[in-house]
Amino acid sequence: MAAWVIPITGKLPKHWKIAQENRFWDMTKSFGIKNGDDVFFWIGAPKKGKNPDAGFAGWATAVTDETDIGNSSVPWSDPESGYRRRFHFRLNSNERKSNPRWTEVTKNLNTNVSLQTVRGFPEPHQATYLQSLFKATSDVAPQPAASVAVDIYPVDELYQVGDDVRTRSQRMINIRRGQGKFRDSLIDRYDARCAVTGSPVLAVLEAAHIDRYFGDHSHHVTNGLLLRADIHTLFDLLRITVDENLLIRIDPKLTGTEYEPLDGAPLRLPANQAHHPNMDALRRHRESCTWMPKAPATA
Repeated sequence: MAAWVIPITGKLPKHWKIAQENRFWDMTKSFGIKNGDDVFFWIGAPKKGKNPDAGFAGWATAVTDETDIGNSSVPWSDPESGYRRRFHFRLNSNERKSNPRWTEVTKNLNTNVSLQTVRGFPEPHQATYLQSLFKATSDVAPQPAASVAVDIYPVDELYQVGDDVRTRSQRMINIRRGQGKFRDSLIDRYDARCAVTGSPVLAVLEAAHIDRYFGDHSHHVTNGLLLRADIHTLFDLLRITVDENLLIRIDPKLTGTEYEPLDGAPLRLPANQAHHPNMDALRRHRESCTWMPKAPATA
């Protein structure tokens, strides 16, 4: 696996925040970044003034090969730059141990390349050095065990007097959406699209558990579906389920709503059959829906 260093212009340091929120990075051309490659983000110093965040900002691992963006939305503040390629990533750490200048970095990498564009470093010792600049922190947040976050977490843990409401809202989104390896794996397997609606808007796609009693394998991709936020809520509330033929079924009480056309549509499945949802887990979910007709018994 290769290691890559991606420069972020000092004029747009907020792009790193946007990248962390969306867990993907866009580029104007192909560099050949592959699933499993290490990616290191570097924020450049502005021409005027100082930026304390300049230098290495984060270490991530690509969880998809880079692909064409197509018609997907672009969250950056300079869309006129012509972004064409995208890869999704899992954040390993955004806490650095040290902040060397690029001249010191190139010395340790045994190279003298500038950092005007994405740079690849194929040697194992180069990746090891870059990794050593960061603290090893986990990006895996706890997964909710019920459909509504406030049912799990006491109110006083979610909100403290004086909290910035925006900060609290982001915390709630992160809890609900399901950060970390489980969500990243589902994004990869489901091609970054909702398994029910096909929506490609990554900011509203969530990691949904099918069966909350799946033992040690609860976070396995076969016990998960990548769902748009509203679909996730309806799935957890047993208003949407999947039948034995992998067709989407809608609670009759949703007849006449915008969800009615989804009834009978096929579930979007990963290309690799080994990553398809577990049929027993889907059956248990389906059987919990009191409105769902019982499947006929087989001889």
